[in-house]
Amino acid sequence: MKQLTPEVFHQIRRFVLRFARPVELAWWSFLFENGSSDGVVAALRAYQNADGGFGNGLEPDCANPASTPAATVLAYSRLRAVGRGGRDEPMIRDIMRYVEHSEHFTEHGWLWSIPSNNGFPCQPWYRYPNAPWFPEDWPPENYVNGGLLSFILRYFDRDSEIVRKALRVIEFRLPLLERFAEFCTFTGEWNQESIEANDWVDLLEAVERHRLRSPEECARLKTRFLEIAKRSAIGPVYAEAERRLTGRGYTEAELDAAADRLSENRLWSGGLVYYAAGGERFDAADGTSRPMHIGEVWWELIGAIGALRLLAEHGRLSAEVLPV
Repeated sequence: MKQLTPEVFHQIRRFVLRFARPVELAWWSFLFENGSSDGVVAALRAYQNADGGFGNGLEPDCANPASTPAATVLAYSRLRAVGRGGRDEPMIRDIMRYVEHSEHFTEHGWLWSIPSNNGFPCQPWYRYPNAPWFPEDWPPENYVNGGLLSFILRYFDRDSEIVRKALRVIEFRLPLLERFAEFCTFTGEWNQESIEANDWVDLLEAVERHRLRSPEECARLKTRFLEIAKRSAIGPVYAEAERRLTGRGYTEAELDAAADRLSENRLWSGGLVYYAAGGERFDAADGTSRPMHIGEVWWELIGAIGALRLLAEHGRLSAEVLPV
């Protein structure tokens, strides 16, 4: 069983303190330095709009200041991660208000990209209606359906209009499970497949949790999705979906691999130097450099914090680096 060494942990910590946004720094502080969840809520508030949703670049790949379903899901997941997901939590009530009145919830699901994204800098996968490599007729309701439909079922009264709409959308979406194989043919990389696969897992888990289908039908749907994912998706995407839908937990090999990835990342070990003012990554080993925008750094940090949290939960961090 591999443990992450204190040396690597402190390398990551120094990198976080130098380059993290306040919103990730507050998350780090909560997890590893006895920080409060109030700090996380305060940092998220900087990205919140009057409609209760989130935008303003909270999702590093999209600079649209308007509230978007994707950024709002990200804020919601961060709130739950720090224990602030209660129905009476003011920021949860704000998100409920946004979700209930959003124009981006159609009868077919939630938009991932919204039309106003096209007026602001963003990565191509945030262009509306879809990324340039999607088929022209592919629907724009992707990636966030399970997360937001699950949110609606969790927080709203069962007899509310938005729950009735959510149930209609679920009826529409479940047959589309078969199209995940087609989705994988034009994406072909881990990030997009992983987001869509995890969103399907979120939806299937919500259907089971809220008893929208019989236990036998829930089992059939999960089995069918895993059959499709195993045949069509990249290996790590299938493995993550299989882990979640079977509830098997992480294997020792998977946890070892997570520790290895953190230990081998040269961004924080000093092998690579990030030059923020020039948006450049310099390789100290051979003197070469390439452009590197700050969003890449933020995503590295977000991934590292999540991986450290996973390792801590499974006893893979040394006691000397954990808060007392």
